[in-house]
Amino acid sequence: MKMYTMSLYESGDSTGDVSLRDLFENKVKNKLVNKVGLKRINNICI
Repeated sequence: MKMYTMSLYESGDSTGDVSLRDLFENKVKNKLVNKVGLKRINNICI
C-alpha cells in the first residue's frame, strides 16, 4: 500500500489561518489556541 503525506490542514490539525507568506512578511498576530498535549504532538510528527 502506498501512503501519501497530508498537510496539517488536510488532517484537521490546523485551521489554515496562517500562510507562509504572512510568516515571511511578519504579518502573523498572536491568538489563543487549544492546548495540545505531548501525545498529540508526537502523533502529528510521526
